[in-house]
Amino acid sequence: MSFKQRKIIFGMLPSLRFKEDNSKIKNSFIIPILGIGFTYCYKKFAMQVPLYYEPKTAVNNGRWIVGIGVGMKLN
Repeated sequence: MSFKQRKIIFGMLPSLRFKEDNSKIKNSFIIPILGIGFTYCYKKFAMQVPLYYEPKTAVNNGRWIVGIGVGMKLN
């Protein structure tokens, strides 16, 4: 949605997650993950709030992780 110089965007955010594994059997160090979230843009300023789901494992329950990002919009 656009309002003059403001924009609100809902989208998917492909990301890479880096994780150190201290167990005997090593898992991958780099894990691809897909997040969803909102982006708010005003002129060249951009603020993003992504949500990522961390799946349930034998050690941890599944949970949603909320992030925040600030940046500059490029045309």
